[in-house]
Formats: sequence, C-alpha cells, structure tokens
Amino acid sequence: MSLHTLPVELIPTICDYLPNKDIKRVRLTCRSLSHHAPLRFSRVYISPSRANIDVLLAVARHPTFRRRVREIVWDDAQLLDYQTFDRFDREATLDHCFYRNNNHVHTRADPRSSALPVYTKRRDELWGAESALPMDAVSAHNHYSLRLLREQEAIVAAGEDVAALREGLRAFCNLTRVTVTAVAWAQRWLFPRYETPFFRSLPANFWMPLPRAWHGDVVDRHQRNWEMERASSGEGGPSPRDSPESISSLHRFDWEAHLARSWGIERRCFRGYTIVVEELLAYHAEHPSSSHSIRELVVDVNRSSNGIHHALFAGPHAASGPEHRDDHLRTLTLFSAFPLTRLDLAVNAHCRQALHGSNGIASPWHCFGPGLRRALEGLSTHLRHFSLSSTFVNTEDADASYLVEELPAQLDAWIPVERWPQLESFGLGRLVVDTEALVRLLAALPPATIRCVELDTLVFSSSTSDAMHRLRRHIVETAAQKEAWSRDAPRVVVMEDVVLSGVPPRAFSCQRPNARHIRMVEEMNRNARSLRLVVDEEVNEFLYCDPAIHGTEMDFPCPFGEKVGLGSVHPSCGRVVDDYDPEYCWPSKKKTVGPSR
Repeated sequence: MSLHTLPVELIPTICDYLPNKDIKRVRLTCRSLSHHAPLRFSRVYISPSRANIDVLLAVARHPTFRRRVREIVWDDAQLLDYQTFDRFDREATLDHCFYRNNNHVHTRADPRSSALPVYTKRRDELWGAESALPMDAVSAHNHYSLRLLREQEAIVAAGEDVAALREGLRAFCNLTRVTVTAVAWAQRWLFPRYETPFFRSLPANFWMPLPRAWHGDVVDRHQRNWEMERASSGEGGPSPRDSPESISSLHRFDWEAHLARSWGIERRCFRGYTIVVEELLAYHAEHPSSSHSIRELVVDVNRSSNGIHHALFAGPHAASGPEHRDDHLRTLTLFSAFPLTRLDLAVNAHCRQALHGSNGIASPWHCFGPGLRRALEGLSTHLRHFSLSSTFVNTEDADASYLVEELPAQLDAWIPVERWPQLESFGLGRLVVDTEALVRLLAALPPATIRCVELDTLVFSSSTSDAMHRLRRHIVETAAQKEAWSRDAPRVVVMEDVVLSGVPPRAFSCQRPNARHIRMVEEMNRNARSLRLVVDEEVNEFLYCDPAIHGTEMDFPCPFGEKVGLGSVHPSCGRVVDDYDPEYCWPSKKKTVGPSR
C-alpha cells in the first residue's frame, strides 16, 4: 500500500514519527499530501545567527505556522574571536577530541556505534560518514572568521536578534515555553542538544571550536587546556613543543581579576538571558492578559556544571552598580509577573568562595540564601515542575569529603516548597546538601501531587546511603497518615556522573600527542563524558517495598555504600544513559522513568 492511498486522517499521525526534513519530502510528492502532511513548528530558535533569525521571522510571518509554535529557544552560546589560526586550530582540536600528526587527521571512533546501527546512521546524517575527514583547518578558519564571526558581530551590533525575539513573542499566540540554553552544541561524536538552523547551515565536515556561554564554559575550557598542557610534558609541566604564546596565556590567567570583573562586563557572558528577561517583561507590560500563555521558563544546561550568574539572585549592594540592581530586579519581577507552572533553574556559583566563603570565613551561600528564596517566593502557587542545579559538584569530586567540612546550607530554608501545593516534579543537581535538611525538604513536598523527585550528582553531608535510609524511615513512619508518600509512591531517581576509574576526567587528546596522551585517549574511547548513571528501580524498591509483603529486607538492599561523595553506587545497580544521545542505554533492558522535557 502506497502512502497516497491511505486515508488522509492517518497522514498527520504518520508524520508525527517523521523528522521535518522527511515531512518536506512527503509534501513534495503530490498536492494532496502537501495539504495533509503538516510541518512541525512547535519550537523555533534565536541567536546572533542569520540562519536562526531568518527561520524564526519566516515562521512568525506565516499565518498558519506561527500558531503552532509552543517554544522559543535562545542559544546563548556565542562564537569567540580566536585572533590567530593557531588558537583556532588548537581549540577545535581539544573541543572535538581529534588531533593532527604529520599532516594526518586522527579521529576518535564512536565507542557505541558498533552496537547501535540505527544510532550510527543518525550520526552519519548529522556529521557525515565516520571515515570522512574534516575540512582542512585553514579553510575552516577562514569560513569561521570571515563569515560566521563577522555575521555574528554585525547582528549583535544592529540588535537584529533582539528585534526578531520581540516580533516572535507577539506573533506566536500559543507560545507556552521560553528556554535559554548554553548547551545547544556538542562534540562531533555527540548529537547536538538542539539541531538549530544554524547547525544545519554549516558546510559538510566543517569543524570549529564549540560556541561558549556563561562562566562555566570559561572555567571548563581553561581547566581543560591547562591540564592537557601539564599532561603533555609527562612531568606535570608545559610541553616544550607548544608555542610560548599558548603556555604564557595559561600562566597569565588571573582568577582574582576574572572574578572581580565589573557587572557591565560580566553580564555580556549571559547576554541572551538578560535580553529574554527584558523582552518578556516588555511584552507583559504591553499585553498583560495574552502574556499569561507563557507558563514555562527553562534555563537549560543539560546537567553540565554551568548556569546563569548567581549575582542575579543576590541583593544589590553599594559596589554592584545600577546595571546589577536592574538585572536583579528584572529577574524578581519576571518570576512574579508570569504564572509559571514550570521553572528549571541553573545557577553558577562562580567560585568555591560561594560555598565556604573567602579567607576561611564561612559564607551563608550568598549565591542562594535569602536572595534566591525571595525570588522563588514570587512564583505562582500553580507551579508544577521545579528544578534547581548549580556548579558545586563535578565529576572529579569522587572523593568529596572536603566539600562537607563545613555545614552546608539548609535546603528547606531557601526553597519554599510549601508554597507550591500542585508540584508534580522536583529536582536538585550538583549541590552539597545537609542530609537532614534534604529529608525535611522532601517530606514537605505535597504528597497528593508529587510524582517524581530527581537527585542529580548531590554530595550529602553524611552519605547517599544515609539519606536513603532516612527517607525510607520517614516513609515508614508516615505510612498510616492519610496523605503520605507511601500512598502514591512518587518516583525517586538518583543520578550522578560516571566516574572514570584510573583516567583523569578531562583527559583529552591534544594537537601534538605523545605516547602517554594516545594511551589516555584510547582509554577515553571506551568512555564518554556525557554518560551518567541513573539509579531508580533499585532506589524505589528499597524505599517502598514492604518486607512483610514482598520478602525480607535482604531482597531490597540499599543500592548505595557508605562513602561520602560520588561513586558509592553498588556495581550491579543502575543503568548508564547519555545526556546527548537519547538512544543509548546500558544495560538496554533498563527502562527510562521520570518526566521528560
């Protein structure tokens, strides 16, 4: 049976399973299918890119397509000016885990491609065949600096992306979600987080340094480069084969000066977020009734150690200046002006001093505390989905005992869950938490509505095992109450980064690898930085299964050991998934649970 002989009522359902590019081919086959195979425009993208802007404006000016848009995604990662070819080539090399040696290009193979043929085919559609060599570095640098970078600079100078967002907010009458992201891009061996028009417009086999956004990318890139330079020498020092310019730039990096930058300079790192907030408030002032259709605000970092600046939630002080005061007040106003039902918030703590204070003086978590609570108290009581992540915990914190030497903040003191009686999902990520305070916070979640709790890469003041035992004790003690967790059994999902045994987390290949580097990269080929361990089935069996009914306690042991920090999951527990590759799951028999984005 051919497609055109099917009942026309089935065509839209079939198209729901096809990507837009295949739907376009279907629409070109005949006039009938062009009318009954609708293109999907539920999401549009905006950034200082000509391709993204042109597509958004075309959709916004279409009488039918504009009504289908439900989400605007602002890609806040911008192209950087590397000034010289050597810097450009070096960053592209490190970003994508490939290296050149004697004019030959060596790429790392996808460690999972052989087991997933469909997965490999999809990757080839995005990036070209695995054996295809990238565009030569000189041509790539010329295209990057003479076209892409100049295009971005011209758009930012003219404010074309701001004008496009302004027009889109007024044209998309059914808009419900606004997302600001720093992770639209990914290494060549990963799927992009968002397949934007800008991404699709790039030449075949064109590799460039990944666009960067927010302070977390600055920290990650500098740390990676510095560790690779140290590893290159084999002695922990810089390699004599590297250019003096690259080595001196690493030694000259002044962290104190970087962290003491004025707010006017700092806010450029998250330009997209400030623009989105300003334009949403302006739209709300013009159309207070229609703006209420926007119910979801997402700051998307895809579990990376990144986020918007913590100072946006800290009260202004004499030295902060008027720009900081205005940005702080706009964020507070945004949270209260829109009746949000979803808020995914990622806050960059910026430095260790945010946790333990400077000069050994304990800090009251100035990036959270009263400022964050004041912002969250302004949220609508109709909030259904809330998540908060930060940057306090990273993959290398497998031994995180040093993080809990001082008492962490009391979570229940600055997250007002009691104000959200309709909350359905709740998530925390990359935080150092007081175990007792966390259990109090989870116990305060509305038992009648809560369906999922995600605890992602947390370091507990005691241990993950102790936290699970305390939570189980609370469930058992409240089981007889009318409204208790045990009645509806909300799903508890515990996640953490996959800790690589024996391999430094940032062991990337470099432009001029020595034998030690090659061995490190070969080991990394069996692991991917985006992998995470998800423990849900074992956690929920431990929390909810009654030994009197389902067997003895030995049948449902706690899946965590007593170790403080990451890596306490018992070897037989959990499943491994990839943040950028939705098809990957090991072991494959495990099922995904919890709400999806």
